[in-house]
Amino acid sequence: MQHYRPLQPPVIRHQKPFEFGFHYREYSPRSLLAPYVSCYWTISSCHSALSDNRIIPDGCVDIIIEWKADGTPNHAFAAGLMTSCATTQVSRQSSFLGIRLYVEHAHIFLGSHVSQLKDQVSLDHIWGREAGHFLEQLAGCSGIVEQIAQIEAILMAILSSNEAALNPVLHTGMQYIYDSCGMLSIRALAEQLCYSERNLRRVFISEIGASPKEISSIIRFQYLLRELQQGERAALAHIAAQYGYYDQSHFNKHFKRYYGLAPSQVFG
Repeated sequence: MQHYRPLQPPVIRHQKPFEFGFHYREYSPRSLLAPYVSCYWTISSCHSALSDNRIIPDGCVDIIIEWKADGTPNHAFAAGLMTSCATTQVSRQSSFLGIRLYVEHAHIFLGSHVSQLKDQVSLDHIWGREAGHFLEQLAGCSGIVEQIAQIEAILMAILSSNEAALNPVLHTGMQYIYDSCGMLSIRALAEQLCYSERNLRRVFISEIGASPKEISSIIRFQYLLRELQQGERAALAHIAAQYGYYDQSHFNKHFKRYYGLAPSQVFG
């Protein structure tokens, strides 16, 4: 299986914190959690004015903790799978800590199918009293290293005690999607899984709230972004063609939907 690590705009554009108006940083999980967690991330404001934070679809689900100005946790919530870009505002003294979970494993930590997450859901509604205990434990930490260590201890405890079964069709299907960089046709994916296209769609919609075509498109877009980030900007059209975008208008439409900007505005 290819190691899938999605990107977000602050990483893609290599801008300085003062250009964004906030600091954004990602932290890798320990090896035992790497199959489940893409990364941990932090955002903290560095301007007195409001700053826009562009968020793009990445095929993941996030648990997000918002901090008060005094450095103690304010509240926590889960953000569901995105299928189009969104912009949020980072206000003065705002700061967040996120846990980015791979969509096929997120239910283990959430206790329910990702399809049941609509936009944002308070962690209290998902974990009950354990959500408050979780925030209390984070409040006692000194700095991001201790916070991540505490989070990982909690995630490992959930893994060891959770009996939530992986749906083999979703799990194996996602591995095929990752391995093909999202370029495997739905017909070929269904054949690999010995499923009909109709039943495959039903499983994905039921489990994660997105069709195999939609999630494949997001994964393909993320792999394309990573290659564009690492390659020559002049090769944009060539790289797009490698990922199946042979028609420029089709590529521009998909890019605008997922990123909210034209390709030339990001990689021009």
